[in-house]
Amino acid sequence: MPDVLTRNYLQHIAKSGAQSEERLRSALGISNRGDFIEVDEYLTVRLRLVTISSAGRSLTADGRKYINAPFDLRERISRQT
Repeated sequence: MPDVLTRNYLQHIAKSGAQSEERLRSALGISNRGDFIEVDEYLTVRLRLVTISSAGRSLTADGRKYINAPFDLRERISRQT
């Protein structure tokens, strides 16, 4: 999973609040829906850093911790999957 894209995805939600798939794809410059789904499932299902509700995608408590964690901790979390 591309770490830069993952970090951009999480940072965008942290700054902008809950976002729909379409808004996130547009903001991140991901034109291929399949590519977005791969990143989205990684963050929602595998890492549980993002949750999906009727308001859109938003950070979980773990997602907020991940964004604020030192870089080396992020790498260790990513390797657990």
